[in-house]
Amino acid sequence: TYLEIFESLSPGREKVGYLICDQRTLDRFGNRRFQTKAVGFLSEHELNGVVSDMHAELLVLSARATFTNDRALIRTFPHRLDPLRVMEISASVLRRHPAVSLFVLRLLRSPGAKSPPTIPE
Repeated sequence: TYLEIFESLSPGREKVGYLICDQRTLDRFGNRRFQTKAVGFLSEHELNGVVSDMHAELLVLSARATFTNDRALIRTFPHRLDPLRVMEISASVLRRHPAVSLFVLRLLRSPGAKSPPTIPE
């Protein structure tokens, strides 16, 4: 996909999951990592619900006159079995009309963990 090609252009960077949501067409485009990295944190159904809720919240926020496109929503989720692992989903508006938003999913160590901040694949 285009996002995976884009990601491959920056070697040595953290491997993250990407998802783009288009409000007009209701299409979602992303890399496979967006779903595979969520395993152990959220079910596929829960992940889709989180994305839908965050996208709706971004649409409400972006309708405000004071909203700027550099604002982001961030949600964190603990791993179901490993309390030292945390999944972070951040989202931001790429375009207001028609609304398109970008989601980035990262795996982190919990704030109390004394190891490297990101978890390698």
